[in-house]
Amino acid sequence: MNLLNFYFCYLFSIQILILTVYSFTPVGSEEVTGDPDEKRDIADLITSRGFDYEVHYVTTQDSYILGVYRIINPFVSENEREKLRPVVIQHGFLSSGSTFLINSPDGFASPCDPADQLLASNDYNDTHTNNLGFLLANRCYDVWLANSRGNHYSRNHTTLNPDKDKEFWNFSFDEMIAYDTPNLIDYVLNVTKFESLGWIGHSQGTLIMFGLLSEKPAYSLKVKPFIALAPVTYVGNILLALRFAAAIPGALWTLRKAGGELGDSSTIIKTTSQFVCGRWQPKSCDNLVYPLEGYTPSMMNQSRVNVFKSQQKLTGTSVWNLVHFGQNVNSRSFAKFDFGTIENKIRYNGPYPPKYKISQINSTQVAILYGKADRLGDPKDLQKLVKELKVPLFKDYEIPNPKWDHLDFIYAEDLYKTVHTVVLDVLRESQIELEKQRSGQIAKI
Repeated sequence: MNLLNFYFCYLFSIQILILTVYSFTPVGSEEVTGDPDEKRDIADLITSRGFDYEVHYVTTQDSYILGVYRIINPFVSENEREKLRPVVIQHGFLSSGSTFLINSPDGFASPCDPADQLLASNDYNDTHTNNLGFLLANRCYDVWLANSRGNHYSRNHTTLNPDKDKEFWNFSFDEMIAYDTPNLIDYVLNVTKFESLGWIGHSQGTLIMFGLLSEKPAYSLKVKPFIALAPVTYVGNILLALRFAAAIPGALWTLRKAGGELGDSSTIIKTTSQFVCGRWQPKSCDNLVYPLEGYTPSMMNQSRVNVFKSQQKLTGTSVWNLVHFGQNVNSRSFAKFDFGTIENKIRYNGPYPPKYKISQINSTQVAILYGKADRLGDPKDLQKLVKELKVPLFKDYEIPNPKWDHLDFIYAEDLYKTVHTVVLDVLRESQIELEKQRSGQIAKI
C-alpha cells in the first residue's frame, strides 16, 4: 500500500469515527420540503412555537463563553415564573441545544400551572410533542438549553479568537466536566434562586455529568434528578468500526497534533466527507453509512430529515474532543485526556491520565434510559458503569423496543410515547421525593 492509499484509508477510518460518535446527522431520503425549521436557529425555533426566550452568556472559570437559551412560556406570569423548577437539557457530541426542538413541527406554547409538574404523563394529554424543550416548557418547567463549548452558540472566549487562535480548540470533555457543567449549574441556580435543578443529558451530555458527580460529589445536592438518555462513560465495547478507527497506529496522535476545530465547515469534515461519499450516489452512501450511525431508519421521523441535516451546520467541537473519545475506546476506561508520558507527569504527576471514579458518585437521583440495540453506548459498557455505582439508581429503564439505538433518543418518530413520558414521570417522582424531604425537615423544626 503506497503512502497516498494509506492516507485515504486513514481518512476513511476517521470519517467513520466522526460519523458515528454520539450525535451526528442521520441519512435518509432527502426531499425538498420547504420546512421553515430548516433555516431556523434556536431563537427562531423557540419563537416560531409562540414562546419567548432569554439568551444567557455563562463565562467559565477558564474564560470560555457559553450561550444558553432559556425558554419562556408567555402564558406564565412573571410572579409564577419564579416557582418554575429549572431543568437543564444538555446535548451530545457534535450537536446543540436545537436537538431538543426539531423532531416535530408542533409543540406550540400553551397555558400551564406549576402544579402540572406533579401530574403523571398520561394525565396530561394536550401537550404531546417529540420536542422535549417545548414539552417541558408547556408542563411549567423552567427550561434551559445548554450548548457545549465550541459549537455555534458557544464559540466565544474572553481573549481567544476561535478563527485565529488554535489554542481556543485545545479542550475535550475534561474541560466540560471541570468548568462548563459546574459553572452552568451554579449560574442557573443563582438566577432562579433554587437549591437544585434537573439535568437531562443525551450521550456526551450524560458523560460530563457522570464525570462531574465523580469529581465533585457535592454537586449531587444541586442536581435532582439527573436523567441520562443513552448514557455513556465507558466505550470499550463500542461499535467495531469505531474500535478499528481508534486503533490505527498513529491516528489519534496525528489528530491531536493537528488539533483545531471539528465542525460542519472544518477541513477534516469536508475532506473526509468528499472522500467517503463524494464518489457515490447519495443513496449508495446512505446505505453504506447508516448502519454505523446509531439509529434505526425504520423508526426515524423521515419527514424531518432535512431539518435534522440543516441543524448540523450549527454544531461543532474540537478535534481533541474526538481524540479523547478515541483514547478511551483504546484504553477501555473512563479517563482524562492522555497528553503522553512526559506531559502527563507535568499535568497529573504520573505517566498515565487519572480515571474518573464512578464509585465516588453519591447521588440517589440518577435515572438511566437506554436501548438494548445501542451500538454507541453498548449495554456491556453501561453495565460496567452501573456496577461501579455504589448507590441505587433512581430509575433503571430499558426501552421496550428491542431495536432502540443511540440516536433514536433524538430522531425517532414515536419519541414522546417511548421516551418523554418516562422523562416526565421521573421528573414528577423526583419532585414528590423532594417535597417529602422538605416536609420532613419542616416537621423536625
